[in-house]
Amino acid sequence: MSQFLGLPKVQFLDSNGDPLSGGKLYTYEPGTTTNKASYPSIADAKAGTNANANPIILDSRGEANVALAGNTKLKLDDSSDNNIWTVDNVNGDADVLDVNGNEMLIFNTTASAVNHLKISNAATGNDVVIDTAGDDATPDLTIQADGGSGTVTVTNLVASGITLVTPLSISASSSSASELRLPEDTDNGSNYISLKSPAAISTTTTFILPDGDGTSGQVLETDGSSGLAWGNKTTPVSQADQAALEAETDEDTYVPPDLVNYNPGVAKAWGHATVSGGVPSLTASRNISSIVDNGTGDIIFTIDTDFSTSNYSAVVTIESTSGSTSQHSKIKNGGQTAGTVQVSCLTTVPAVIDPAAWSFVAFGDQ
Repeated sequence: MSQFLGLPKVQFLDSNGDPLSGGKLYTYEPGTTTNKASYPSIADAKAGTNANANPIILDSRGEANVALAGNTKLKLDDSSDNNIWTVDNVNGDADVLDVNGNEMLIFNTTASAVNHLKISNAATGNDVVIDTAGDDATPDLTIQADGGSGTVTVTNLVASGITLVTPLSISASSSSASELRLPEDTDNGSNYISLKSPAAISTTTTFILPDGDGTSGQVLETDGSSGLAWGNKTTPVSQADQAALEAETDEDTYVPPDLVNYNPGVAKAWGHATVSGGVPSLTASRNISSIVDNGTGDIIFTIDTDFSTSNYSAVVTIESTSGSTSQHSKIKNGGQTAGTVQVSCLTTVPAVIDPAAWSFVAFGDQ
């Protein structure tokens, strides 16, 4: 890149502040006394044509047209060849420095450049535009940090036809996880679809998308190793409720353990009691809170959760005592209520007798 030392001319003054008429400006390669060409215009500097004489002889106003091509060493003498100053590495590439002399913007040159950058300011309500132009039909623009190895951070980016180098990272903040927003057509409003990461992530995961679309009705599913694929949707099975179980409704549902009891085919209460020395003991049961010894060969099973009425099916059996084959059991007349069942054991005489064990089971509505 080239630039003028001063626009449109550069002027030099002597120690009295008067124009340095006839002064001599020498231009060298940086750090040497090897002559380096300067030019009367930036166009000549770009083309390398019409180089100035070296030294450049200043006019009566101490002025000259001086365009530099790259960094240059300058030496200024008066007309009698007395050196006034020598400055090395004068920037001819139009770099921009801040008020402290630090570099803010550095321009690199391409010898055969045909494309360039345009920055346009804007009136109130309009956007400042950074654009490209040149001999190519559609010159592209590449923005990179540290030669491509750094990170470019953009806030509130609104872009059209932008190509980003992989991987694309969307920054988060201390108060919010990263979020990607996909807005609707601006003619329709300002709503958007958003994809947002969780606030805390236990393990870094990269999801790999499937190749192409699935068939109608399929869903995106994971293989557990970050790979995604199209799969057939599994319809979730709903839970059966008490009413459906009691009515034995034909439906595709599952029955949780705590509701199995409501099916009419399931025993609502059962118990097993052994008798030793004339004393019955409840050894195993379901929904039986206790048994009552009502005398020889007579006990009452007390049901924990009552049946809705006394109209349920109850079955009682016994285990005969050793050597006896003529014992049998029965539910006593009037002995079945919603919450109790009174049973007895008899011989063929008949006479009441304690069996070796009692077994009881009941079915019905509770």
